[in-house]
Amino acid sequence: MNRIVGIACILFVMTLNTYAWQPLREYETVILIGAHVEALVGSPVENIFIYVYHASQDEWMQIPLQIDEKDANRGYFGTGMDGLLNRDEEIIFLAKDAGDRANATNWIDPGNVRYEIEIADPLDPDHSRYVYLCSSTTLTHDPTLPVYMNYTANSGGDDEISAYGYFEGHIDGLPRTWKISTQNGGSGDDILDRQKARVTALGGYKLTENDLKSPQISYRVGPLRIIRRVTFHVKIVIAWITVKDFYMSFQKKYYPFHINAIRANKKLDADMGISLIRQSFDLNAFAIGSQFYNPYNHTLIDGHNESVNRTLTTNAWNWYMVTGNRGTVINLYQVDSLGSSQKLYYKDDSSQDGGDTGDRKSYGDIGVIMTGSDIEGTLG
Repeated sequence: MNRIVGIACILFVMTLNTYAWQPLREYETVILIGAHVEALVGSPVENIFIYVYHASQDEWMQIPLQIDEKDANRGYFGTGMDGLLNRDEEIIFLAKDAGDRANATNWIDPGNVRYEIEIADPLDPDHSRYVYLCSSTTLTHDPTLPVYMNYTANSGGDDEISAYGYFEGHIDGLPRTWKISTQNGGSGDDILDRQKARVTALGGYKLTENDLKSPQISYRVGPLRIIRRVTFHVKIVIAWITVKDFYMSFQKKYYPFHINAIRANKKLDADMGISLIRQSFDLNAFAIGSQFYNPYNHTLIDGHNESVNRTLTTNAWNWYMVTGNRGTVINLYQVDSLGSSQKLYYKDDSSQDGGDTGDRKSYGDIGVIMTGSDIEGTLG
């Protein structure tokens, strides 16, 4: 499979009804670029189609397709798209929609160039699936095809993303809701209190996620992917004097079953005096009874703090999983070598914490904490 892997991936696992190959491959999003299908480069995007063949019915079927064009200067969020497929633009479909291999002479629109795309699982190479991509001026797009992604925009950063496998809601631009809806086989219970961010800088000045102000949201919405960028205004004010004033942007790509978080790439200078950076996802009371796993730990989330192994590996992949009767969340992430110490952050303590935010409690609050003196470098 050709797919883009981001710096952090959150996978929400639910139950699908039928499997024809390795079950988890059903969740894959397949991403090609125009350079992979050179004969279609320059074709109008609206004339590009994707079909699958079902041998048992001797039938061709159109499946959902998304093509994300890019502005040469501003990428996904520009306005200079030309309506033609370019070599770096992305073609997206779902592995679970793929079908059987068709005979070379069997095609619904003879005379047009078509690409046969084989999707193979490297762990199960004897079983493949196929899709067929073409450009046509005679075929028409089926308006009844499934839409796997929905976006609700609201002012102030309180927007919502409803995917086929999960729901993420935001307040003030940051994640505040994770759930699997009942119509998709979940309980509908929200397990997330909030995403948290902590920075200690300039002689002990402390910032939290509440200091990320004025969220400005940019987004691109399609049936198979939503791209969302949020930009915050951050001020460090000491004794009524603004000593630092800057903006930070965070971008995520939302797919039907997972989310890719793109590196922030914020340059940190020594004169910021940063001694601590922490980022985590704090769950809520609905996570009680879930199990927390990573390569070094297995513990119950119950609101009672326990000692855990805080080992992380820098500049390499780390992972953790929270699993329970409301679903499973898997987080794959990389940690930069910032500061003198990089460790797992974990807190499971239901007692009231007056210095905290959100519900002021911690149920499996999991993330990364970096400490040092005058930390500098690029925050990923």
